[in-house]
Amino acid sequence: LVPGLELASIEVLLGETELATERYESLVEDFPDSALLRNNFASALANELGDPERALAEAREAMRLARLQGSPPRDLGVVGHTLGVAHRRLGELEDSARVLEAALETAGPTPDVVVELGEVLAELRRAEEARSLIRRYPQIDGASARTQNRWQNLIETLDSD
Repeated sequence: LVPGLELASIEVLLGETELATERYESLVEDFPDSALLRNNFASALANELGDPERALAEAREAMRLARLQGSPPRDLGVVGHTLGVAHRRLGELEDSARVLEAALETAGPTPDVVVELGEVLAELRRAEEARSLIRRYPQIDGASARTQNRWQNLIETLDSD
């Protein structure tokens, strides 16, 4: 574990973006080979901290480290999800779909990957592929309420088309 990682995550949740960014940067200096740290920083950058370009660089480094360190498939899927989100935030939807499809293949159907991929496919106007994903995974067990809501919204959107 990386000491201070939980605190950085809490600072992000509290909206302390400058403090969180500084803490993450300091942690990356101290623990440059931590795939988990790099992935969490990338996720925060893509989502709450509003720096998708930097998120993409951190997510790429997290994936490189995770592969180098022989991380299990589930961890590779988590990093793949973050990488896909970073591409999506940059408007690189084809790259996002490609990375998310690889994450799904590597780690299996984790809720975040399935929902993100479905949304990206819908944004790409690949509705039939998104519908196929829904047919394969009609329930996304273990998903947070937010992720369940996103999934339901995707289903409703595709049903109205």
